[in-house]
Amino acid sequence: MNIDIEQIKAANDIVEVIQETYPLRKSGNRYRAEIHDSLVVDPGRQAFFWNSKNAQGDVITWVMRQDKCDFKTAVEKLAGRAGIEMEWKHHDPARYAAARRRYDAPNRI
Repeated sequence: MNIDIEQIKAANDIVEVIQETYPLRKSGNRYRAEIHDSLVVDPGRQAFFWNSKNAQGDVITWVMRQDKCDFKTAVEKLAGRAGIEMEWKHHDPARYAAARRRYDAPNRI
């Protein structure tokens, strides 16, 4: 089984994932964290911006930052959260890093 990163991301709405840690309130077309108002979530772009921490990214980046884990572990957590079975075909850290760069490139904010 190949891993479809886009399927995993689509199955994990960034607003829902972030709300598991920080309550959000709607602010126009975006959401802001109730406690940390510099945390902004854009559901249309499926991206977060955390200005006070100089951080931004997608749902995978969020899990990596919050859980202090690598790309592979974040993808596995999100797949599990969405009930998606997956299996990495190769255990090569360089491949994981390349996959991360490939999926980040079009999503740069």
